[in-house]
Amino acid sequence: MAQHGILFGACGFGTKSSAEFIMRSNPRIRWVAGYEETSAPWVDSTLLDVCFLEHLLLPSWRGPAGTPKKLSQVLEFAVGKVNDKMGRLADDMKCHAWARTQHTGAIADLRSLVRTR
Repeated sequence: MAQHGILFGACGFGTKSSAEFIMRSNPRIRWVAGYEETSAPWVDSTLLDVCFLEHLLLPSWRGPAGTPKKLSQVLEFAVGKVNDKMGRLADDMKCHAWARTQHTGAIADLRSLVRTR
């Protein structure tokens, strides 16, 4: 895929300002995920990271829509799975998945967007 992203496992890098800086500095970066919380428990954050990466790298969408093919679909799928399976933990640790919107290029938190659909 031509579009790239960064998953920060370190605490405090999941802020919107960090995502904006990274994505403006390098236009090839389309998404940034991480934790805003500065003291997220490492075992809990590792579980969230693995859940996110599993569904990002190995998406299996069984249903009428089929398996997501486009990066935006795969990213939304992975974020949706984190919300479904581990949403409360992700909320507690202030986990975010920032991405450029397709139409305006603005940076938005996919966890909030996917949750409202």
